Amino acid sequence: MQKKKTRVNKQHFIKNKLHRRRKITIKKTFDSLNKDKLWVLKATFKEAAKRDEQPESVEEKMMKFALQCNFHHPSHSWILDTKDDYWNDVFLPAELKEIHDTGWSLFPPTKKLFQDQLNELAKLEITKETYKFAQQIKHDPSDDLLMIMFLTSSLLFVQSANVDGFMETDKQYRMFGFVNTIYVGSDIAVSGERCVVTNKKHQLLAINEIQRKVAGRKMDAVYIGGRKELGCMEAGSNVDQTKELYTVLNSILEKLSFKDERRMFKYFA
Repeated sequence: MQKKKTRVNKQHFIKNKLHRRRKITIKKTFDSLNKDKLWVLKATFKEAAKRDEQPESVEEKMMKFALQCNFHHPSHSWILDTKDDYWNDVFLPAELKEIHDTGWSLFPPTKKLFQDQLNELAKLEITKETYKFAQQIKHDPSDDLLMIMFLTSSLLFVQSANVDGFMETDKQYRMFGFVNTIYVGSDIAVSGERCVVTNKKHQLLAINEIQRKVAGRKMDAVYIGGRKELGCMEAGSNVDQTKELYTVLNSILEKLSFKDERRMFKYFA
């Protein structure tokens, strides 16, 4: 019997080997789920009926795959990225499409008038014509919030230089600096590059036991409320530079899950 070859998108894996305890945690998490509320896809029901088999839920398929991986992968944080090639060997094309199409669009639909203006703008080729067209767009800054967002966010795309040669701090502050402005006026402080979850008691799940010298991961920005880490940001020009975010954010979320809910409410309300 020929063994099925598996396609692996290595960009989604972290080189740190998965600790056995992490697999036990994944299995316990799945076992604790309410089996009546698991997500079984319509495409899965259809395929199972053809084969006269019991349909498997999305969570069960993810759990089985996560237990097969010996290196860290987003699935260990219950994250399913449909662009990860490996899922092609776990789900059918129809199943992946259903997962991708489920829920709301990431971007809200635009008004017809706004869309018409964008279509007209796309036809222009000369910079001077584009400038004149933009000057003629009438809008009320109090009511046309979408137009204001478009006019201000477009400044982020004025420069089209190759960013491969940029320093990491340049990528962070020149291209993604607007992210940190969200927290202006809130109780959340934005810290610069530092090592998150550095002590042994607050050790990353991606790291092996204490014998490893590295006890944390450096992120470009860490969001802190009091003495609690609420999140982090890593800026990079490719997936390889940001793939550790899955593990770091998962560790932060697990730690926050055991905090006093009343104290944490002010950050997430």
